Amino acid sequence: MKLIGVGDNVVDFYKDQGKIYPGGNSLNVAVMFNRLNDEQSSYIGIVGNDGAADYVLEVLQKEKIEISRVRQAVGENGMAVVALDKDGDRIFIGSNRGGIQSILGIVLNDKDLDYIRQHDLLHTSVYSHIEHNLQKLSQLIDISFDFSTNQKDHYLQKVCPYVTYAFFQEVI
Repeated sequence: MKLIGVGDNVVDFYKDQGKIYPGGNSLNVAVMFNRLNDEQSSYIGIVGNDGAADYVLEVLQKEKIEISRVRQAVGENGMAVVALDKDGDRIFIGSNRGGIQSILGIVLNDKDLDYIRQHDLLHTSVYSHIEHNLQKLSQLIDISFDFSTNQKDHYLQKVCPYVTYAFFQEVI
């Protein structure tokens, strides 16, 4: 099975460690699926032109993720600032709200759609801001979607008709 992640990518800056780690739901799923599967996973998204974006691209290449359709734009890559609580759980203490990807939003062209068709499953998330593409994409490929904690009725009604597999985070 071939998977393509479409959408969000960020770096998590662990303030107490002074280190950054690549992430973002769509990117993470593509990487983990690639590690567990014989087929090469792919990723489409927008990265910035800063050091964080360079690091994301470097890690994706090391992970052998196919990134030929990634766009690079002038601006900050998505970044979240993270601290750890006394139990070692992450606490998000700040962000640039997805950086340049959330500002521009990914526009999928015919070449992207042809490329996506070469996969069996597309994974994306509430943080990818591609809801406007879901109807068209659902006619091409099965979609898995991570809603995180967004369980608002109007959002679910808008997205769920186009999703094959849905993931939700428990709201405490």
